[in-house]
Amino acid sequence: MTEYPILPYDPTVNRVESHTIIGCSDARDVHSKFNEYREEEVDAARSRGTKIDIHRVSVPGARASEEIVAECKSIVFDAEKRYSESIIMGVPVEHYFHLMSHGDARLREGKDGKNFSYHDIEINKDAAFNCGMTHAQPMMLEFERRLISQKATIIFGRNEEKIQITSSDKLEELMHKMHRHTGTFANWVKNITDIATHSFDQKKRLRHAIDGDTALNHLRIHITSGVQNYETHNYFRTDENTHLVTIIDRIFQRIREYGGEETDSRRTEKQKPDILLFHHGAITHARAKAVSAIYDGADYSAGAAFSIAGYNAADATRYFGPNKTTGWYMGLAENPYFDLEKVVVMGRNKAETHSMLHRLKVDGLTRYMLGEFNPNVIPISEKELLDNKPIAKQFFMSGREMVGQNGRAKLPEKLLVR
Repeated sequence: MTEYPILPYDPTVNRVESHTIIGCSDARDVHSKFNEYREEEVDAARSRGTKIDIHRVSVPGARASEEIVAECKSIVFDAEKRYSESIIMGVPVEHYFHLMSHGDARLREGKDGKNFSYHDIEINKDAAFNCGMTHAQPMMLEFERRLISQKATIIFGRNEEKIQITSSDKLEELMHKMHRHTGTFANWVKNITDIATHSFDQKKRLRHAIDGDTALNHLRIHITSGVQNYETHNYFRTDENTHLVTIIDRIFQRIREYGGEETDSRRTEKQKPDILLFHHGAITHARAKAVSAIYDGADYSAGAAFSIAGYNAADATRYFGPNKTTGWYMGLAENPYFDLEKVVVMGRNKAETHSMLHRLKVDGLTRYMLGEFNPNVIPISEKELLDNKPIAKQFFMSGREMVGQNGRAKLPEKLLVR
């Protein structure tokens, strides 16, 4: 079962909060202290009668695209279902989405940040830790040229339809069939033009989508936006909702006060992650769990795991949207990109992990990239990690083994029954 069950009414809970961080895939995005402070703040809230869940959607550029909006809706519907017995008993359930960009953001002279406005901050455009999605379109133009020069055959969908990319016209045909998009990668993926305003703009896009959905617009849904500075540990809110301070703000306040050892080169220089992690967004501390599992109990630090995560991660009928597709290319392509040799696929249980693997070969572009760049694919079940079972190295496989160089793709069927 890959969904959470309906939870029984708990009379000690007088309020439920579901928080979702829509943050960047960047390996430096999650400070090691975030996990520690998160648990402490969640426990403190629970002692006051508030039950808090925190999810994560990791996507390059943290853009509220159609794909991400669908994930946000899934999160709301799932929480409403899980807490339905509490809702019937009158317990309020509030939903919070936090859109976060990152870069070298500083307060403008004379500003204190208390207005939660992007007008209060400025961005040093030359910083190494600014979001890489300011250059997204050139990256995907390069991907276009690779496909056309190779005359690559893209195999996509459950029926494994094939299109050979011999020209821009053929690429447009592929994009229309997979995404109903008119054009190629160049106008499918959007550059971030201003880091200071980006998260605020995405907040407005998400709010418009929610307000336009009659299944959602009568619920208690709050949206914040902000910019994270990896060097100073500051988190500057940009949504102007000065009345709204949440657990996420408290966690970042504690990280800022802590400062500490992660003001170092790995968080402030160009990112050089060790693994690409594809995980379900409901898995807590996913980056830390993956690093520990792969590196024999190693402690997590920011910079280790480039993450692509979402609530619909196991929906094998869905193709990845523009920003997540860009993330896969950024993670797997050779220099100047990350050229990562390890791809960790982590679901909440074995069946979900297997479905996530299946999705990677249903999406024609991830299928191509896994075959082209040939990383080691490492499936992990969170449940088995929690049960202290070792990861099953016999099910590691190369990208080419997984997707199949010719004919139908192969998948580790025994993953379901081990």
